[in-house]
Amino acid sequence: CGNCHNVMDPKSGLMIEHTYDEWKKSVYAQNGLVCQDCHMIPVENLEETARTMKRKDNPGQASEIGPERPNIHNHEFVGGNFALTKMLGGDKQSGIAVKRLKLAASLDLAAPKKVSPGAKTKVTVRVNNVAAGHNLPTSLSMLRQMWLDVEVTDGAGRTVYRSGALDKNGDLGADAIIFNSSVLDTDGKPTLKPWRMVKFDYNRTIPPRGSAARDILFTVPKVLKGPLKFRATLKYRSFPQYVANDLLGKDAVTVPVVDMVEKIV
Repeated sequence: CGNCHNVMDPKSGLMIEHTYDEWKKSVYAQNGLVCQDCHMIPVENLEETARTMKRKDNPGQASEIGPERPNIHNHEFVGGNFALTKMLGGDKQSGIAVKRLKLAASLDLAAPKKVSPGAKTKVTVRVNNVAAGHNLPTSLSMLRQMWLDVEVTDGAGRTVYRSGALDKNGDLGADAIIFNSSVLDTDGKPTLKPWRMVKFDYNRTIPPRGSAARDILFTVPKVLKGPLKFRATLKYRSFPQYVANDLLGKDAVTVPVVDMVEKIV
């Protein structure tokens, strides 16, 4: 697996993708779980495998004339890439990828039980990597987008705070809390072109069984109706909308988004 999932730029020596190394340093590898134990099993077995750190066997026949075996591997090799497979007509594979994404993480949301109109209030969201044997997101993490969509509404359903919503062009605002990486070119500018990458600026991906907490501060409106409701949704898409526009032309395709997990208090 490492032959394809550790990618190094031959000129700069930068390891652009290090999914294999992420797994190799993880608790999964320490417990003897290999890539095939998650990516060559039915997606329905993934949650138990990640929770117990033991492969759940998948009994069956490798072929119609083969013997019954205690464990067989499927050859779907589905990860989190649901966007391109769906665009190419692979609805089955895309559906499996969506299921995997929805199992990969959990959220904790801490919000105050009482608020005062006009006061500053803090909400803390913790993202937990619970079922991925590598970082979230992984692969070309500078291209992937996994972010928090946080919304606070009052008793009348009025939005009093929002962060992480897509704008009319399908792009994320600068205030969005995103878990990804950033890579710089020789001029010290961020780039998504692999052949221009020379060093990482930051890496905010979440390691296996790891977590990342983010605080959100906002001012409660002075005029408030009813109790506040806090909602956090972890969202994912394989690449930004502006990348699709650059490659295929504006409005050629809308990059799909998956709601991985949601928490409401």
